[in-house]
Amino acid sequence: KTYTTVYFKTDLASSQEDTYCVDDEQEELLKELREASKNKSSVIIKYKGLSLTGIGNCEGDKITNVEIIK
Repeated sequence: KTYTTVYFKTDLASSQEDTYCVDDEQEELLKELREASKNKSSVIIKYKGLSLTGIGNCEGDKITNVEIIK
């Protein structure tokens, strides 16, 4: 399996980022995340709290769902 690394800021003014992974097979989820990033939308993420560091190219917890806040 391969993963895409995703970076989130809890506040747009902050320089701190949190790192998560998305399974590359979850194309719709990746599309939603790219769209949210492009629009600088706030989101609520759901993720598995199991750190996958060192497995494949994943360097964080795995995102399972995202809700864009309108």
